[in-house]
Amino acid sequence: GRIVIMADYDEYCWIGENGEGTELDLEFPDWPEIRELHYAFLTWLCKMTSRRPGDDGRIHDFDWVAFHKEGIFLCKRLKSVLKESVDVCYMKPFEDPQSDGAGLIRID
Repeated sequence: GRIVIMADYDEYCWIGENGEGTELDLEFPDWPEIRELHYAFLTWLCKMTSRRPGDDGRIHDFDWVAFHKEGIFLCKRLKSVLKESVDVCYMKPFEDPQSDGAGLIRID
């Protein structure tokens, strides 16, 4: 299976080929490490969702470099917990003005 981490106003985690939005603690309820990561992802997500997008739907006055660095760091922690049982990928959200064509970043 595959997990894609991408900040959105409703979700941060997308699972499966159809990209069903969910939360990690619901998918892995018996994993304390995952519960801890779930709350870390929610804290990370709030950094973006607390900002208002412009008329173009993008958030321009925001430190996207730091935001992506933290998101990828959390993805690496997630991958270290799940190991080879699942592919973990990161995707820049639409709200990032530099996200066009970025695609998925696979976390090893």
